[in-house]
Amino acid sequence: MEENYNKSIIDLFKNPPNEFRMMPFWFWNHEIVEKEVIRQIKDHFDHGIGGEFIHPRHGRLTPYMGTRWLENVEAAAEKCKELGMWCFLYDEDNWPSGPVSGLITGPDNPENRGKFLVLFDEEIFNKGESVEYNLDFKEISEETQFFAAIAVPNPKNYPNFSDVFIKRIDVSDKVKGNKFIWKVPDNVDEWLVLFFCICLNDYHGRMCGYIDPLRKETVKQFIELTHKKYIEYFKKRGKENYIGTIVPGIFTDEPSMWHVQIPNYEFLRLYVYSPELPNVFMDMHGYSVKDALIPLFYDVGDETAKYRCHYWETATKMYVDAFYKQIFEFCDKYNFRTTGHVNAEGAWPNHFRHQGDFFKLFEYMHYGGCDQLTEEVRPDYFEDIFNLNQEVYKGMANEMLTASKLASSAAHLLGKPRVLVEAFGTSSWDITMANAKRINDYLIATGCDLFVPHDFAYSEDGYRKQDHPASFYHQPYYKHWKKLCDHSARLCALLNAHNGNHIAEALILYPTNMAYAEFNGSDSNILSIAMKHYIHTADCLFRQQIDFDFANEDLIKNGKIIKLPIKEYEKSTNVKENKEICMIELGKGKIKERFKLICLGATTCVSLEFAKKLKEFYINGGKIIASMVLPFKDKDKGVSPELIEIIQEIFGINSKEYFEKVINAQKDKIKEFKIYENSNSQGGLAIFIETGLKIPYYGNFYPLFEKSCRKLIP
Repeated sequence: MEENYNKSIIDLFKNPPNEFRMMPFWFWNHEIVEKEVIRQIKDHFDHGIGGEFIHPRHGRLTPYMGTRWLENVEAAAEKCKELGMWCFLYDEDNWPSGPVSGLITGPDNPENRGKFLVLFDEEIFNKGESVEYNLDFKEISEETQFFAAIAVPNPKNYPNFSDVFIKRIDVSDKVKGNKFIWKVPDNVDEWLVLFFCICLNDYHGRMCGYIDPLRKETVKQFIELTHKKYIEYFKKRGKENYIGTIVPGIFTDEPSMWHVQIPNYEFLRLYVYSPELPNVFMDMHGYSVKDALIPLFYDVGDETAKYRCHYWETATKMYVDAFYKQIFEFCDKYNFRTTGHVNAEGAWPNHFRHQGDFFKLFEYMHYGGCDQLTEEVRPDYFEDIFNLNQEVYKGMANEMLTASKLASSAAHLLGKPRVLVEAFGTSSWDITMANAKRINDYLIATGCDLFVPHDFAYSEDGYRKQDHPASFYHQPYYKHWKKLCDHSARLCALLNAHNGNHIAEALILYPTNMAYAEFNGSDSNILSIAMKHYIHTADCLFRQQIDFDFANEDLIKNGKIIKLPIKEYEKSTNVKENKEICMIELGKGKIKERFKLICLGATTCVSLEFAKKLKEFYINGGKIIASMVLPFKDKDKGVSPELIEIIQEIFGINSKEYFEKVINAQKDKIKEFKIYENSNSQGGLAIFIETGLKIPYYGNFYPLFEKSCRKLIP
């Protein structure tokens, strides 16, 4: 496959290899018959298709992973070999990936089903009384398990616990069955006790309850019954050499930490959980997870962010290690590529609940990717995207604007050769080829180069017509589909992630620690508004035709600050007095990327090491822009005077004082947003756009951002 990377651009354009052609989600959704499998592959090939992704789907009658299923997979691989096509596999029966069609979950396997930490009750008890209090956690479900009870003096400023948190005591041992039995201490007038439980995904839910993807033993079963079974079948048939060549890899679809299937969970505040989490938390951070329970849900003062960041760091590491890394390492032994896309990759802020840190998990995929749903990719129907009185990024415009950019950014900066996109999903039967081309071109422009059209259905018999159409294989314009395939393949061959060096001027911080620190069992108001700043910042860059990538803190703080001579065309800009321009160079692959501008976005929390890298960039002449809030919390300490001092040196603003005066004072009635600038003798320039708690496009953010970019990007 990778041999085509060495061909000339002219050769690739004239005759793009099959690996750059569309490879559809081929829904195996009926009784699968070998003769029909072979006929459809040839027909796909004649219409410009370069490979297949065999996708078990609703309506399937042939038993999943049974003998006839595997025989038909083999037949498909043989026909693909004959035609020089790829034959990718898929790791689940329907989706999301993990439960093996419910085989490893269900009522008999509670250990394999997803779990969540829930604050289910609070009660006040008076000093000196003897308490026998009924706990109703079993009302959530019979499988719910008690976890902990933490008592504190009843806070005077509830729900702020900062004045009492240090006096907390663990009273979990006072719970017997569903009774809390306690002789209340008499040293405080009133005690508030918070009760926590662990809820399991309901086995009546889809896939008999989605898996616990933080549990290695669960994912190991998934691998043995899927990835390993496919490989062993081809070995048994004497075709082990097909794995990694004719059958190059396997698609994973929408795994997540946050597939919640708890009854009435919408009314609960919760966090992801797994039984080993307390031990891993202790190993990583050196204190008990029970100390973090109250701050996960309430403000306990300056250290609140520390506890929340540490909890999410733990969960994310367990998720990455158990699911992505374990699958990657198994498949890598056979040169069997892991690919696909995760759940909610473009949704801000719930993306972070589902995935933790996208860049950490993407590292353990050979070809990462994204999902593209519906025909809406950007809110182009707004010509002037400022001073509005309505939501702009709703529906799929919220997710699709950044999904492909996140995937391509991770590929660029982590050295991945391809960027997959599951394209056109749920576009409806009335999608035209013109719209398919418009979406195709947008996705290529934002970095995608391995197209998996959703879908080419084996059958559209009966109710199968309703399964997230359209099936392009059954469209009246299918006879012209090769024209779109040729167009797409040529662009993918020229612009794929492996061919050349992506040049982008701006770098947007992927705000993991902000999402961790401001989540309190549900999305806080400041988190929801801040995430709109990130979506809108990306859109504002698009509208100015300024290319960009996202990067997490780890990638940025490990970046290299460099100075390069200003090109001739740059000498007429506002930085002409400087002979050099400061850039930050990032990347784990052979090819590094360089950025002139860091878009900090709207974040309250970063690591101290990241803040120091930001300062290094600024004092060497780097350009930075931020909005709404500035960081004053360190992920490992909470509110940090050292971090505040660094941010003040960069922006000329005390970030904590600003937060208290402007944000906590709810100063969201700002009529006109303002720009604050701070510069240094080396050409460093930092711009802060003050918006209060106002949604950016409800004010004049875009004109100010555009004006700022003209100053910041020479």
